[in-house]
Amino acid sequence: MATHFPDISFDPAIPRRRLGELKDMAQAVVIASSTLEGRIAVRTAAALGDRLRFLNSYHSNLIEGHKTSILDIEAALQQNFSGDEQKRYTQELCAAHVRAERVLMAEVLEEATEE
Repeated sequence: MATHFPDISFDPAIPRRRLGELKDMAQAVVIASSTLEGRIAVRTAAALGDRLRFLNSYHSNLIEGHKTSILDIEAALQQNFSGDEQKRYTQELCAAHVRAERVLMAEVLEEATEE
C-alpha cells in the first residue's frame, strides 16, 4: 500500500504579545535542563529521550487532529500497521515523526562530539 501524505503548507505560529516573557521561560527551561547533564547515565538519558520522542509524536499529531496511541506508534515502527486506512495513515505519520527526530538527534549529537 502506497503512503500518501497530503500537500500541506503552514507558517509557524509566533505570538505577538508577551514574546519577551516566553523567551525568558524558554531560557529558564534550557538552563534547568542543562543541570541534568551528567547526573544520569548516558544510556538512561538516551532511553528516556527515545521514549519522549513517542510522547512528542503522539501529542504533536493529536494537536493536529491525528489520534493514535503510543502502542500504535510502536507497532508502526515495527512495520505492523492497522488494516484500517485512516488508522494506518496516522500510524505512518507518527512513526515518521519519531524516525525524523531520531535522525535529527543523532546528527546533533554527532556534531556535538566533533566540536
